[in-house]
Amino acid sequence: MLHDRPPNPCPYIPRKLHEAGLARPSWTRQYLEIEKTPPLSGDKEASAALGMLALVGIFTVAGPLNYFLVSMVHHPQWQAKCQKEIDEACNGQMPTIPDSPKLPILRACIKETMRWRPNVPTGTIFIASRLSNETDHKIRRCA
Repeated sequence: MLHDRPPNPCPYIPRKLHEAGLARPSWTRQYLEIEKTPPLSGDKEASAALGMLALVGIFTVAGPLNYFLVSMVHHPQWQAKCQKEIDEACNGQMPTIPDSPKLPILRACIKETMRWRPNVPTGTIFIASRLSNETDHKIRRCA
């Protein structure tokens, strides 16, 4: 029964949009515009590679954004300071990258969020290969 279903049309949608001239600028569009020798072996490999780019974007944006929102909920006094700063610096408009120098409190809160909950590992595991007495602290050798 599972094999009686028609093939999934979703993998073909980006190609059809590109052929119709409706594709927006994207990594997928760039891949489809390579005419003679695409760097990947086919659409399956391309979808995996392009999907990985999207996944990386999700993890590097959504994680820190989530922690920033959590920190603002737990520290409403800083949320109020950030909101006041945005309102004053941006005249009721959404902040943009050029507004960044005028938003030191917001920048500091974002940096603190990235320090508090980094979305990528920032340290390495250290295992001593020998007993060390070079400092006041003894580092024992792990078995």
